[in-house]
Amino acid sequence: MQTNGSPTLLQRIGRLLRAKQFLVFYAIGLFALLYVPPLATGWLRDHRPLDVLVRDSDALLADLWARHSLLIALIIAVSIVLQTWFRAGYLRSLLGRLHWGPVDGRQFRRLLGLMVTLELIAWGTSAAAVALGLSSDDVTLDTRTQLLVLGLVLVQLLVAVALLYADYAIVVSSVTLLQSVRRSLDTVRANRLVSLLAVGLSLVIFDMTTSALSGIQGAGTAILPSIVILIVVRGALSFVLDVVLIAVYIDTIERRGTQRDD
Repeated sequence: MQTNGSPTLLQRIGRLLRAKQFLVFYAIGLFALLYVPPLATGWLRDHRPLDVLVRDSDALLADLWARHSLLIALIIAVSIVLQTWFRAGYLRSLLGRLHWGPVDGRQFRRLLGLMVTLELIAWGTSAAAVALGLSSDDVTLDTRTQLLVLGLVLVQLLVAVALLYADYAIVVSSVTLLQSVRRSLDTVRANRLVSLLAVGLSLVIFDMTTSALSGIQGAGTAILPSIVILIVVRGALSFVLDVVLIAVYIDTIERRGTQRDD
C-alpha cells in the first residue's frame, strides 16, 4: 500500500518514461557500442563475411582467445571502457540531468568490474558451447548432450536474473560490486515476476531480431540498413527495459528502506 502520496510502481515507470523519453537516442548509441565491436573482432579473427557475422558473432574474449591479436585486444579494451563510461552516464541521466560519464573514478571502477565479469561469463558460455560441439551448424545431440545444453541454458538464465539489477545498484546506491550483486538478488526476490518477465522478454527480443537477420545474404553494403534498423529497434527496447528495471529497483529500496548496507 502506498502512503504519503508516494507513486505506485506503474506511475513511477510512466512518469520516468515521459520525462526521459529523449534518452532513447542515448540507449541506441549504447547498444551500437555493444553490437558493433563483436562484428569487428569476429572479422579480424577469421575474416568471415558480414552476413555470417551478424548471425554468428562470438563473445569478444572468445575472439581474442581464438586469435591472439593486439588489435583485437585493443578493440575489446576500448569497447568495454566506452560501454562502462557511457552506461554510467546514461543511468545517471535516467535519475537526473543529462550526464556523459560516471560520478567519479570509484563508480567507474565498480561498473567496469561488472562489465568485465559479464564478458568473462559470455566467454565461459561460448567456450562451453564449443566444448559441447555446438559450434557447427549441423549437429545431432544425444541425450547426455541435450541435458548438458539444458543445464548451460539454465545457468545463463540464473546468472542473467541474479545480475539483473547490479548496475543500477552501483549507480543508484553507490555500492561495491559484491554489494551490487547482493542488492540485485534482494530486488529479484522482492519482484520475481517482473524480473523473470524482463529476462524472458530480453531473450525473446534477441531471438526475434537475430532470426530477422538470419536469412540475409549479400555484401556488407546490402545488409547494412538491416543492421542499422536492428540497432535502433533493440536500442529503443533496451531503453524501455532500463526505465522499468531502474524504477523497480528504486521502488524496492524505498519500500524496504535499504538505502545503506548494514
